[in-house]
Order: sequence, then C-alpha cells, then structure tokens
Amino acid sequence: MAAGKRKFVSNSQDSVRMFKSDFFEALSKVHFTVPLYLFIPVIIYCFYRSSLTGMALWEYPADFLAGMLVWTAVEYVMHRYVFHFELPGTIGRRLHFIIHGVHHDYPSDRLRLVMPPSLSIPLAIAFFYLFKACIPDRYF
Repeated sequence: MAAGKRKFVSNSQDSVRMFKSDFFEALSKVHFTVPLYLFIPVIIYCFYRSSLTGMALWEYPADFLAGMLVWTAVEYVMHRYVFHFELPGTIGRRLHFIIHGVHHDYPSDRLRLVMPPSLSIPLAIAFFYLFKACIPDRYF
C-alpha cells in the first residue's frame, strides 16, 4: 500500500457479500455467540479429562495461566504475520480480503465479528495436534 493511501472502512453493521456462491457466503457468517456453544463444551471436557490425569490442584491455575500466555503469543503472531500477509496480485488481495481483510474493512459487521466454525474448527484441530506434539503426554 502506498504511503498516505487510505483503505476503505465501513461503520455499517451490515454484511458485505464476499462470495458468489450462497453456500460459501453462508459459511462465512456466524453470530458471535456460536463459538461459545461450540468450544465451551470442549473446554469443559478438557477440564474433565485433566481431572483424570492426577494433576495437583495448584497446577490448574498455573497451567491455565501458561496456556493463556502461550495462546496470546500464538494469536498475536498469527494475526500480525499470517492474517496480515498479502500475496502479490489480484488473487493475493482477494485471498487476503476473504481471510482477514473483510474484518478491517467492515469492523462492525455483526455477522463477521468472530471466525466462523467452517474455519475455526479445522484451525482448532490443527492447533490441538500441534500443542499435543509440544506438551508432555501427561496433560492429554
């Protein structure tokens, strides 16, 4: 982007159409509470599973804090270097807009405030296996 060139930013809460396909368009929109319905049961299950590992009570807050710190760092790196990476050309700009640019151009879009399950579930699974490979087996 050239210096001084301003990008478009909408203050509207309405959604902009991203895909010609109605199917893909529907997959790109989600109410902001949907991730709570999907991931809170997973979190509860993980707490249950951790109770079976014989962890000491003091380890829970320490591990929770460590997890929050690691995830914050991962989220920052992902947002800064992956979501803001733009491949050259028209296809690169389009791909960037679909993955993350719409979030910056339409920050108040009420149906795109959170990542939709069509992308967040595969990412969660990938991160689970990545962290599983890096964290001692006793936590799983």
